[in-house]
Amino acid sequence: LRVSGNTTIEAEDRATARIIAGSLSVSPAKLGVGFTLAVLIDEATVEAKVGGGADIETANYTQRAFNKNDFMVITIAAAVAHGSSGNALGGTVNVIVMDNHITAEFGDGAIDATGNVSITAGSDNYLLLPSLSIAGAGGSAAIGGTFSVIIVNTETFAKILAGADIDSDGSVILSAAAADKLISVLGSVSAAPNGSAIGAALSVLVINGKTKAQVENGVTIDAAGSISITADADAWLLILGMAVAGSNTASVGGTIIVNVFLREVEASVGEDAELTSSQGNILVQALAGEWTLIIGVALGASSGTAGIAGVIPVIVSINDILAKVGAGAELTAG
Repeated sequence: LRVSGNTTIEAEDRATARIIAGSLSVSPAKLGVGFTLAVLIDEATVEAKVGGGADIETANYTQRAFNKNDFMVITIAAAVAHGSSGNALGGTVNVIVMDNHITAEFGDGAIDATGNVSITAGSDNYLLLPSLSIAGAGGSAAIGGTFSVIIVNTETFAKILAGADIDSDGSVILSAAAADKLISVLGSVSAAPNGSAIGAALSVLVINGKTKAQVENGVTIDAAGSISITADADAWLLILGMAVAGSNTASVGGTIIVNVFLREVEASVGEDAELTSSQGNILVQALAGEWTLIIGVALGASSGTAGIAGVIPVIVSINDILAKVGAGAELTAG
């Protein structure tokens, strides 16, 4: 492939979804039930690949794979049984799954560029989830519950495969970057002036991510400018859970929030690779950032038998961050 101008190979996916759902039950009789279920499943495979044996001469070379999710889910459920013997049950359940695989990969071919070479893979996830359940009963019991399960599985890979040869009169960039921003606000309110009340809020979030920028074994990169191999993964989370229960006999309010992070971030140069920057620097860098704020509130108010409230926040973070240069690799910076 001979190009007098620039060469761009690009794959991109952008997904936007808005879900607004609600239920309302009002009953003068014995039972009022309000229930809302929201399910959002997003799966994406985004690949910008150049196969083995490719021979490219160009000015600037750009190869890019990118995925962006922008989701908002709002759910409300309300149940009111206002009879003297009425019971009320209000509940919301939210299940959200994001499974994304993003790859920018150059095979065992050659690039001869008079300008810069950039091979990048990126993912960007945003989720806003407000959810509220309300239960009010004039009789013996009011039960409200808000439950949320969010699973984010993202693989973001930028690779130069074994045997590739890259020659650039400018800089060479190999980058993998992943960003997750999630806001979840859950509320449950239950009231039974003549009976018992239970309010519960449960949030479970699992982020499983692999972000890797890899120069494989035997790759040769010769650049006049700087050579950069970077992997960067960031997570920003705000979780608010609130459960309120009030009655004149027994009231129970409980909030449980569980966040699990399982992440691998790697920037690596393989064995026997040769990287030469005649006029710049060489950077091999793996970074991970994690910002989390959990606010849990529980209230059990009773004028009679008992008022019980409890909050359980749990964070489990298991991260493997690696910047590696393999055996026999030669890195020369001017």
